[in-house]
Order: sequence, then structure tokens, then C-alpha cells
Amino acid sequence: MNYIGKSYSQIYEDILTTYKNQLPDANEILLKIKSSVLASLVWGLVKYGEWILKQASPFLCDSDILDYHGATYGLYRERNEIDSHFLQRILDRIQYPPAGGNERDYERWAMDASVNENGYRLKYIKCYGPERNNDIDAGCVHIVCVADEKHPDNNNSEIPDNDLIQTIKDYIEGRDPVGPHPMYLSIFPVKIEPKNINISVSGRNIDLEAIKNSIEAYIKTLTPGQILSKAMIEAIAIESGATDAIVTNMLTSYQPDRYTMVRPGDINVTLS
Repeated sequence: MNYIGKSYSQIYEDILTTYKNQLPDANEILLKIKSSVLASLVWGLVKYGEWILKQASPFLCDSDILDYHGATYGLYRERNEIDSHFLQRILDRIQYPPAGGNERDYERWAMDASVNENGYRLKYIKCYGPERNNDIDAGCVHIVCVADEKHPDNNNSEIPDNDLIQTIKDYIEGRDPVGPHPMYLSIFPVKIEPKNINISVSGRNIDLEAIKNSIEAYIKTLTPGQILSKAMIEAIAIESGATDAIVTNMLTSYQPDRYTMVRPGDINVTLS
């Protein structure tokens, strides 16, 4: 239940009522003057207390107080970073404290390295390592980065440019307890693999364009290494109005490697 503080008029009426009950024979004008003065003082203290309580939370505090919350965790604004981005970094640090170089640390470092006055240039990061699998040398760290295509510095592309990849690598090596090592840390820009989809649908009054748009929207949510589900595509078509649907150019779902992200190619929706 949310606390709702009393207004000045409510405080004033409470005080005046108390005075009248305690001093029934006193001059009413004098009581109103005393009540007004005391109500002003109490209301000021209430508002100050509400302000203090607000500043105690990074979600609610003023912009300049947010800097103090960040400093508590050794975080400072990057260039002209806006409050919402800085708050997300603070919350990330609170929820996932540094752990001496685990996967979450590397992902945080990579994201922090990508921020500028227009926000984070990356929208997704996945760290693999330190590796103990046979396909990568033990102790190595591989980081896959996906750029935010809406960021003005990314040229409408989800593939980070070489300058950003190098910036991330330099930033991480400056913070990693292992220190810089040319064979230990690898930063990979995501590889994009367009997939064509041919789907045959049946039903009455079907909006083929709506089905196409829904399938494209689903594929655009996929992250590196995430499966492109044949069953999901067919379910989306049915949810969008078809009574039956079958993807004709896929026998099974498609599994990209962990450095590759599926994106929509040509989406062809036809009536059967």
C-alpha cells in the first residue's frame, strides 16, 4: 500500500481541531493563527521527509543524487549519459555484483565500453567463457556483440564496426583481472544470416501481409545462436488468422552457431 502524505489543509485542520479540543475557551482567531504557523512547519518537515525517502531510491531520486548512488558502486556517468542509461548500469551492478571475471562481468564491461552521448551502441552481448569446452582452448573468453541498429552511430546495422570492437577489447583488458593477453580474449561482431521462408496457409479472409509482418517480427527477436523454430513460424501464421499453415522450405527448425544471428530474408506467404 502506498503512503499518501497529508496536504497542508489536512494538517492545518488536524492541528486546529486539537487546539479547540484542548482549549475550548480560547480565542478562535488566535487558535487559527497558531494552527497555521504550526501547520506550515509540520508540512515543510513532511515534504522534506518525503524528499529524503525519494532520494534513497535510485528509481525515484533526482538526477544529481543518482550520481551519488552510482559512485557508491564505483560507477560514473560516461560522457553525457542520460539518467535512464545510468540507472540501468547501477541496477545491473546491484543485481549482479562483480565476481572476479565471470561471464556477467565481461558482458557488463562490453556494454559499458559501448556507451556514448547517444546511449549504448550495443543492444545484446553474450559471453562464452572462460571456456572449458573442447571446441575452444581452456580459459579463453569469447564475446559476441550485437549493435543497436537504431543508434545514430551504427548506420542502421546490427553488426558492430571494427572501431567499436577494438574499443570494447581495450576497455575489457583494462579491467580484467587476468590482464591483456592476445590469445585469451576475442570479441566477435555478430554474423547475420538471412533465412528465406516459404509458408503455405489456408483459411478464409486471410491477411497475407499481416502474417508476413508477424513472421518477420518474430525472426527479428532472435539472438545469436537462438533457434529459428519451424513450429513457431507456423503457430504465428495460425495466430494471425490462418486455419492451417506449413513452412514448405524447412524440414526442421534451424540452429545457427553461437556467433550467428538469423534475420528475415524473403518471406513468401501463399494460399494453399
